[in-house]
Amino acid sequence: MIPYVGSHSTYALFQIAAALAFLGVVSLLLLRRRFPVIHPLALTMIYLFSNVVAAKVLFDLFRTDRSHGLWNHLSIGHIREGGYWGWPIAFLPAVLVYAGLLKPERRGDLLEAVAWALPPTMFFQKIACFMAGCCHGGPSGLPWAVAFPAGSACSLPGTPVHPVQLYDAVSMALLLALLWIVKRRRPGIAGARLFWIFVAGYALSRFVTELFRAEFAGRLLGSQWLESGAFCAAAGILVALGNAKGRRGECPVRPGEASFLRRVPDAGRSGGAGP
Repeated sequence: MIPYVGSHSTYALFQIAAALAFLGVVSLLLLRRRFPVIHPLALTMIYLFSNVVAAKVLFDLFRTDRSHGLWNHLSIGHIREGGYWGWPIAFLPAVLVYAGLLKPERRGDLLEAVAWALPPTMFFQKIACFMAGCCHGGPSGLPWAVAFPAGSACSLPGTPVHPVQLYDAVSMALLLALLWIVKRRRPGIAGARLFWIFVAGYALSRFVTELFRAEFAGRLLGSQWLESGAFCAAAGILVALGNAKGRRGECPVRPGEASFLRRVPDAGRSGGAGP
């Protein structure tokens, strides 16, 4: 853990790197597909709003016992106190709404760009959390357990804990590799389907790493119920999209035509010349 580089917080530096990674990837992919520059900028604004304002409100509502009024949530001083949680809960639905405002033929390209941008973005975010000591796991005797020092954001300073931040970072690297393999081996899987593969993979990976958190006590956490729902929804949508694509690719044949085709020799059916 390195909390500062000079006078600069490493948490802040890695969060800036995450935002730049998101902006860079969505800009590269969308501009290559001739989207106006306003779209990557708008997506980045949604990302920043979700990470700062929405994540702070969600943290206040679900991760702290203190009560906060509306103006507390929105005050700069309160936001700078730290404590952010659950930004994808706000971001992913917002992206779907934004994509719905586009022409149908453009929605898939935008969602695919987001799917490619999120794994590297979340990788940097989790390294930021590791540097700060927040979002750690429960006590552990494993060789790779990490003891965060006093003064860090760790709630168990000096106690070896699961480095859940690194588990999440590695899972994002693996998810990016999965998307690349799917895209390379199955070029037909693209657009919205790739986006929902990301959602399913992200939900599943987070469900698993939550098992190592300090709050986990043998019963599913509230966040794990959300992740289970997200995984099931994404899997169902992927099945529906696959079925719809299959139906569009079929060439309907009437029953009479089918019986006729069964009597036609293969060479004649394929248009080849006979001997």
